[in-house]
Amino acid sequence: MSRTKHAIRPIMAGRLATVAEAAEHLRLSESAIQLMCAKGKFKGAVQPNGSGSEWRIPGESILVYYPGCQATLGSKEKALRVME
Repeated sequence: MSRTKHAIRPIMAGRLATVAEAAEHLRLSESAIQLMCAKGKFKGAVQPNGSGSEWRIPGESILVYYPGCQATLGSKEKALRVME
């Protein structure tokens, strides 16, 4: 029996993405994305069930943050500088 990795849905404008999806797209850790959400780095990011729940991030905020990030080496370093 073969195992297949669960496919991450593509980031799209008009859709709320999970932390895992944003992390995959931006090639950052989930904890880095959560910290960025908490610091207000993604416009419109919300915790629908209140503090302590999973963040939901508008796709357009992710796409605007680093468009074409997957093809850019060093994007992690850029994101970490922005988080400071």
